[in-house]
Amino acid sequence: LEGEIPSKGCFSNFSSTSFMKNYALCGPPRLLVPPCKKRPPQKLPNDYIGLPTIGIVVVLIVLTIMYRRCQRRLFNLQIEGAFRSFDIECDAMRNIVHRNIVKVITCSSSVDFKAL
Repeated sequence: LEGEIPSKGCFSNFSSTSFMKNYALCGPPRLLVPPCKKRPPQKLPNDYIGLPTIGIVVVLIVLTIMYRRCQRRLFNLQIEGAFRSFDIECDAMRNIVHRNIVKVITCSSSVDFKAL
């Protein structure tokens, strides 16, 4: 075995005889093993911090672009020419012939009301 012997849990009840002949172990002096060498905390390379940050920024930019494109495609009745656009869409839908699509017979539109 090798490495540091934990000092908590069931290991707090073990005696030094439990770790005899395991020369690669280290831990508290009461267990008669050499003390563990203190390692300086390891710093993460800048790559590990920079890459996720760049990835998140790229994802946010892509999502923003997709959201704005989706907003432009919505049928907005508040913009100028919406009535004409609605009538043109109705004419196009009246000309569609398909067995799985209900036939549009007519349409009606006013300021507050649109119907097919």
